[in-house]
Amino acid sequence: MSTIGNFHARLGNQGNPSLLPQYERLTKIEPGRNPFVSGTPLPGNSPAFFGRSEIIREILATLRHPEKPGCVSLLGERRMGKSSLLNQVFWALGNEEGLITILTDPQGWLERYNTVDFFADLHRAIVEVLPDDPDPSPSPINYSEFGDFIREKVEHYRFVLILDEFETIANNPKFGENFFANLRHLGSTPEFAFGYLLASRRPLSELKEQCPAFESSSFWNIFGLAHMVGLLQPEEAMELITELWQRSLGAPLAEEKIANIERKVGLHPAFIQMIMEKKWHANQRKHSLDWDETKPRLRKYFEQLWEHRTPEELKILLKIAKNKDNILTEEELPENATLSDLRTRGLITPDNRFFSEFFGEFIPDSVLTEAKPHKKAIHGILNIAKVVGKVRNVLKPQK
Repeated sequence: MSTIGNFHARLGNQGNPSLLPQYERLTKIEPGRNPFVSGTPLPGNSPAFFGRSEIIREILATLRHPEKPGCVSLLGERRMGKSSLLNQVFWALGNEEGLITILTDPQGWLERYNTVDFFADLHRAIVEVLPDDPDPSPSPINYSEFGDFIREKVEHYRFVLILDEFETIANNPKFGENFFANLRHLGSTPEFAFGYLLASRRPLSELKEQCPAFESSSFWNIFGLAHMVGLLQPEEAMELITELWQRSLGAPLAEEKIANIERKVGLHPAFIQMIMEKKWHANQRKHSLDWDETKPRLRKYFEQLWEHRTPEELKILLKIAKNKDNILTEEELPENATLSDLRTRGLITPDNRFFSEFFGEFIPDSVLTEAKPHKKAIHGILNIAKVVGKVRNVLKPQK
């Protein structure tokens, strides 16, 4: 494997290790060492990675196409586990013969980073994993030269580029229409044998409406239906809590404590990891988890889930907050695409409740002013929000 800047490349070989089954990953847990991970994406083959098997299977089936890898889009809320899933896919492709997989996160690029840097680093990362190239080509200075380089290698190799946090690129003015048009050409031309896996919070169809350069390039239309990363299944969340706890401490966790954790943070993988990491350390000190001390530390993460919501989403979420003690009927909360999307994203449960108790408690006052709802929706949202008691001075004129 090679690392050039923020690009990580790997040449597939049948002798390479691939993604291990869950039971083998769990054998890596060391007794007496905290196995829970928070704050960073889980690396490939992490014993703390649970679930997502169906999504991974479908993604791999598309990217492993023997002639030309396909193009896949991955969606999910912040901290729902998209980056961790990408790491598992990157690792799983390691034993795919002749497939060069490149993984990068644009959030790690320097402010001065531009399209020339992009193709130069992508080229160098690929060259580094090629076996004994006696005459390595110089780094390209534009897409045309990079395309020539790929043409020279395509007889023996296929390529997959994994781009995390794709919004960072789409919203960067240094990456204009020509850049995205070149990416489209690379991914839609069979002779390049080049595919993509993109991860973003919002669908590519919405990003193109926000980013004219991205829309006019038509890069977005070479991707099929997106895969959504939502909450864990109940059995997956239970295994995450119980398996890591018992294997590292040698004793089970009481059922009532597990139930309390699930009430507080639901089936959200990152929040479970955060709470269990703190609970594990507290247990080692012979203490109980102090929820009063822990709760404020979670505030910013829950508030992030309220940011950049559409007016339609806000209207539904605030209505649920107002009626938090009752399940809303279909007449009170009619079924529509927005409601279904909020369920799929993991913000509300199938019976239209918040996914966790804390989500309803951490509603930032800024959500209304940032969402900028259209005129017709604003009055309904404000009325609901006033009842919830979370809006202060929203209508006060701005200085």
